[in-house]
Amino acid sequence: MLRSTWRRKGYAAEMAAPVITWAEREVPGVPVAADITESNEPSLRVAERLGFEVHTVEEFGGQPSLHMRR
Repeated sequence: MLRSTWRRKGYAAEMAAPVITWAEREVPGVPVAADITESNEPSLRVAERLGFEVHTVEEFGGQPSLHMRR
């Protein structure tokens, strides 16, 4: 669990952005994807901020899971 002092500071997006840039440059034919449980609102906000959109929805562990792509 992350410390509450680290939350809502933009660290997740700041860390993920260069990884996404690298993946899109190095493997351009493969979409960058994120699988996020629908109830995980903080992760969904980060994914949306990074340009991800819902591609498909499936159930995982009894909960809706959003498969997102850029």
